[in-house]
Amino acid sequence: MTMQISSQTAISTPRPSAPPPPPERTMVEKVVDRTILSANYLGSSLSGAAGGLGAFGSEAVQASVGTTASALVNLWKTETIGPNLKILGSLAAAPLVAAGAAVALPVCAVTGLFHGAQTVDRSAPRELTLGQAAVNGFEKTRQRFQDHTSEIRQDLAEFGSRKLEDGEKPIDIPLIKTAKTLAMGAAAAAVGGVTGVVCALVGTVRQVGVGLIRTLGDPNLNVPGKVLAGAGAVIGGTVQGLAFGTGSAVSILGKGLTETWKRDSIMQGTQAILRHAVESIKTAAAPETTLLEASPLKS
Repeated sequence: MTMQISSQTAISTPRPSAPPPPPERTMVEKVVDRTILSANYLGSSLSGAAGGLGAFGSEAVQASVGTTASALVNLWKTETIGPNLKILGSLAAAPLVAAGAAVALPVCAVTGLFHGAQTVDRSAPRELTLGQAAVNGFEKTRQRFQDHTSEIRQDLAEFGSRKLEDGEKPIDIPLIKTAKTLAMGAAAAAVGGVTGVVCALVGTVRQVGVGLIRTLGDPNLNVPGKVLAGAGAVIGGTVQGLAFGTGSAVSILGKGLTETWKRDSIMQGTQAILRHAVESIKTAAAPETTLLEASPLKS
C-alpha cells in the first residue's frame, strides 16, 4: 500500500507599509503660518465687528420703535402706576429706549468681533475666513439682538398685565413737586459743572504747588530723586484735583435734588446748591486741606 503525503506551501501577503511621515516644516514656513494666522484673526475679527454693526443697523430702528410703542401701551395699561408717573414715564419712554439703542451699538460691534474671531480655524492657518466671519458676525449678532428685544417686550407685557390687589393703591408721585425737583436738578447740574471745573483747576494748582515745594525743599533727595518726586507730585496733584472737581459736581447735583424734594421749595433748593458750591471751592483752595481726605460727597 502506497501512501502519498501532500504538502501545501503557505503564501504570505506583504503588509502594507506605513505612510511616510509628513515632511517637517521649515522655520520659514512656521513663521509664514503664524503671520497669516495672526492676520486672519485680526481681519476676521474686524469683519465680524462690521457684521455686528450691520446687524445693529438693520434692527435698531425697528426694535426702538416697537419697544417704545410696547412700553407706552403697557405703561398706561398697568393698574399699579398712578397717572402722574404714567405721564412722566411716557415723556421718558422714547429717550430711554434711544439711549438703550445707543448702548447696544458698541455691544453689537463687540459681539460681532467675538463671533468673527471664532470663525478662524487654527488647524488651517493659511485659510482666510474674512467673508464667513462677516456673515457670522451679522447673523449671530442680529439673532442675539432680536432675542434681547423679545425678552424686553415680554417683560413689558407682564408689567402691563399687573392688577391691583384688594386695598392696594397705585404708586404715584406729586407732579408739581416732581417738576420743581427736575427744574432744580437742571440748575444744580449747571452750577455743579462750573463749580467742578473751578474746583479741579484750583485744587490741581494747589496740590501740585504744595507737592513741588516739598519735593524741591527736601534735603534728602538728590537731583534725579527730585525729578522723579516732582513728576509724581504733578501727576498725583492733577489726579486729586480732577477727582475732587468731579466729586464736587456730583455732590452739588445731589444736594439740589434732595433738598428741593425734601423741602418742596425751589428757594431752599437754590440756597443748598449755592451754599454747597461755595463750600466746595473753599475746600479746594484751603491750604491746610488734603483733597484725598476731603470728600465733597460726604459734606
